Amino acid sequence: MQLHHQNICQKMKFIQYLDEHVEIFSIKPKFQICVELAFFNNEEMKWNVKSRNMASGEMKLYACDFLVLATGKNNEGHIPKVGGLENLKGEKIHSSEYQSGEKHEDKQVLVVGSGISCMEIGFDLSNLEVTHQLLLEVQ
Repeated sequence: MQLHHQNICQKMKFIQYLDEHVEIFSIKPKFQICVELAFFNNEEMKWNVKSRNMASGEMKLYACDFLVLATGKNNEGHIPKVGGLENLKGEKIHSSEYQSGEKHEDKQVLVVGSGISCMEIGFDLSNLEVTHQLLLEVQ
């Protein structure tokens, strides 16, 4: 199967897209902030979000009109339990740990996924001397 890279949003282009929008809309991202509690306040008609600064321990309460739930899908990898996976030899990694295909050269690689990460990794491997199979599940 030949992949056409123009149809795939590559990681670095996506990061560039985000960086551009941070600048255009003057977004000030906050890092090392853990949401402790989020609820809709019916009296104020606002979302209330209680957060903790993981570096300082400081607590802060925000009131906002909209709440976006961004769970960090690629931040913490979850490899589901698949029958027989424990019998496969070699390294098993989540896409969040994938850096480049170079360390996989001269190896046989199986890429299993359900989205763009699977396609992007498969495309990356196709540009190297890596024997790989791509299994893409679309729901």
